[in-house]
Amino acid sequence: MDYVLEAGVVLEFDNQALAVSRQGQHFPISGSCAPIRDEQSAVVGVVFVFRNITERVRAEQRLQLLAETSQLLVASLDYQENLIGLANLLTPDFAEWCTIDVVSNGPAIRRLVRAIGASLHGALRGDDTVEVETDPQTVQGPAFVIRSGRAVLYPHIDNALLADLADDQQKLHAQGLLETLLCVPLMVRGGTLGSISFGRTANSKAFDDDDVVFAEELARRAALAVDNALLYREAQEAIKARDTFLSIAAHELKTPLTSLLGYADLVRRRTQAGLPIGEREQRGLSVVVEQARRLNRMVTSLLDLSRIQTGQLSIDQRPVDLSTLVRRISEEVSPTLMMHTLVHAVPDEAVLMIGDELRLEQVLQNLLQNAAKYSPHGSTIRLRMEVVDNWACISVADQGLGIPNEALPRIFNRFYRAPNAAQQVSGMGVGLFVVRQIVELHGGRIEVQSKEGMGSTFFVWLPLQAEHAYGTASGSSSCAAGCAAW
Repeated sequence: MDYVLEAGVVLEFDNQALAVSRQGQHFPISGSCAPIRDEQSAVVGVVFVFRNITERVRAEQRLQLLAETSQLLVASLDYQENLIGLANLLTPDFAEWCTIDVVSNGPAIRRLVRAIGASLHGALRGDDTVEVETDPQTVQGPAFVIRSGRAVLYPHIDNALLADLADDQQKLHAQGLLETLLCVPLMVRGGTLGSISFGRTANSKAFDDDDVVFAEELARRAALAVDNALLYREAQEAIKARDTFLSIAAHELKTPLTSLLGYADLVRRRTQAGLPIGEREQRGLSVVVEQARRLNRMVTSLLDLSRIQTGQLSIDQRPVDLSTLVRRISEEVSPTLMMHTLVHAVPDEAVLMIGDELRLEQVLQNLLQNAAKYSPHGSTIRLRMEVVDNWACISVADQGLGIPNEALPRIFNRFYRAPNAAQQVSGMGVGLFVVRQIVELHGGRIEVQSKEGMGSTFFVWLPLQAEHAYGTASGSSSCAAGCAAW
């Protein structure tokens, strides 16, 4: 003030002092001091003007918090570590309580992290992760936000909301601590990865529309960081799978080539020497033919894999009698399965569909060859077809290694091989992937039932022409029950 009186100039001060409202609340202010002049322009006093800069300070703090959030989220490719750091960063600067839930397997969501401000310590139990089952009918809380993909603000937590919230929130509310709740989805590329929930106590400012916008921006950045981390992980896994596949493919291709070249050289030397082709050479020629067929199957699978990846795998649309096809395949394959017994059960009536006979033959050949490859010598392989409503269900059952439960969801993935199979039987992990693509191109689906050590049954479902469908059973269980009883 003295400076303004002496210099006669306006002085701005922006030291963000705190003022107290009539309600006793503190808020930041800035101000200016200007001289008051008389008619002769002499300074006779000063006037102070104070401005409430709460919104400006709030905006600056939000920008700073967003900057810190962005820096934190790119600090590591471990998205769980990043989300834990984010929750801790946001409490208590934005909320006294923060949880992050992520989509887990099935209908469950998993609580990844919970962060709380100092005022809430002691109100929570020590477990930081909680499995929460998502009720499809839930219309409130994090589960609803994940399902709906939109933010929800609860100005007051009532009893109805309590029923849909986890134990921690109930405990806080029961002690009069948690008053308001804001839930926002973690969304990226049209999908929902999870949700972030913020809670404030009754002593804090209630959430408003600006808070919703800010929380959505935080969630958007967090979801993008999570998505990038997951994509990076997938890329690393794909590179690892590719390298493994190339190594296996080289070995798989070399093995039949070695036999083929060895026997071919044996026959060549005898013919060059003018010697007759004896029984040993005849067996060698049979091996050459079989190994050449094996090579052809592998090369076909690799070519199909390439076509699938480029979207160029196509099917012909022609009438196919599945009954005739399955019987023919059974008759053709039986002689090649000398160490196994192949039995089949096929309807006598024609079962027609529109499809590609060569591709469908490829599907059956692959499933039967797999059944033989993963089954002990002397065991039985069962090939069965039945009609269920407007679908043909073709099943191939073996008594082999079986598939571990944890491997079942991935068994049709490209390059994937179940751990027990990879240790005992050679293969490239391509066949079932190609089979699934061919079946789906026909509008069908493929399923598997298996127990490790007890064999596997693969079910191929193909849509039929309505006028050639018959039967009264329905669903996968019917076909599976028929196979089990057979």
